[in-house]
Amino acid sequence: MGVDLRQLMKAMKGLESEARSCYSEPIPMSSKDFIDMMVLDGCFIVELLHQVCESQGSENDNIPIFRGDLLKLEVLQKLYDFSIGNGDQDPHREFLSDENPTNITLPALKFFRPALPMSLSSLKRAKISKRYHLLDLFHESFQPSRYFEAMSASIYSHSTSHGSQEYSSPLCNRSMPCVIQLRLTGIKFSPAESTADSFLEINFDQGVIEIQPITINDFTSTAFINCAALEQCLQHTHTCFSAYIAFMSCLINSARDVTFLCDGIIANSSYNDLRVAHLFKKLGKNIEFNMRDLYRSKQFRDVEAYYRSHWASLRRKYFSNPWRTISVVTASVLLLLVGIQAIMNILSYEVHRN
Repeated sequence: MGVDLRQLMKAMKGLESEARSCYSEPIPMSSKDFIDMMVLDGCFIVELLHQVCESQGSENDNIPIFRGDLLKLEVLQKLYDFSIGNGDQDPHREFLSDENPTNITLPALKFFRPALPMSLSSLKRAKISKRYHLLDLFHESFQPSRYFEAMSASIYSHSTSHGSQEYSSPLCNRSMPCVIQLRLTGIKFSPAESTADSFLEINFDQGVIEIQPITINDFTSTAFINCAALEQCLQHTHTCFSAYIAFMSCLINSARDVTFLCDGIIANSSYNDLRVAHLFKKLGKNIEFNMRDLYRSKQFRDVEAYYRSHWASLRRKYFSNPWRTISVVTASVLLLLVGIQAIMNILSYEVHRN
């Protein structure tokens, strides 16, 4: 960075108390060791972000996954200031403001962008308010549009639930049919256009469920786990990841469901179908939702209404596979022939009687 190490140590000393308060338990480290850790880990991450921004043309898919002990974003911002020659900036300024051209937000989001689809509008939206750390910043950048927030509002975590079984239930008590069952009623699955603000957005219209393409691998798995955990910890944040997990956990009940979704939706997965199914089932078990509010969400309500419609029920019962279809058609033809024969017999009887 070309910065005096003593300056970095002094700057981190002023943030030590605030950084320690971010951990759920006391950290058994001396002040010197803790500051050394902040400087070493922070400088590594800042340099990594620098390298990503300088090599935007060659995207590297081998991006490290989130760490459990994420540093406070303010720590990284302070180190970032030193790396670009602004070490004397006020550490408590609004470093996520659009007017501030030296904030660390954009480099951080560009770092994660190759791993999960992120629109340019998402990059701007994530700078609206102050974020606490990289995970919080990453989570905020995927906040969907208002259309999907109806579902997000209905999902809430263990930390905000009151334990009432009347109003909440685990996702293992499935509230929506899986992919195979929905396909039997004529519902189709299609990859959505890439113009959406967030890959978490899901749309259902005229019997077609549109889902943004996504790659399921170790990174996305860790991102889902960490972002869902963040939503359980922060009571006033939107629960878009929990809502997405809730929807996908209902859709995916077995490896066969994943197989159908691999046609353009779950793309280039490094997991096999069974592993993807286990991932969403495991994530779904750790999320609770308000059953009454859940059915007010547009996607769940519309899919459920379509599934319960008379035509969908007839199609599911009589046209679920080719053999049933052939049987129904054959029986219908036989009934038609019997009816025609009965009419002909009646007409013949009337002719002979006259």
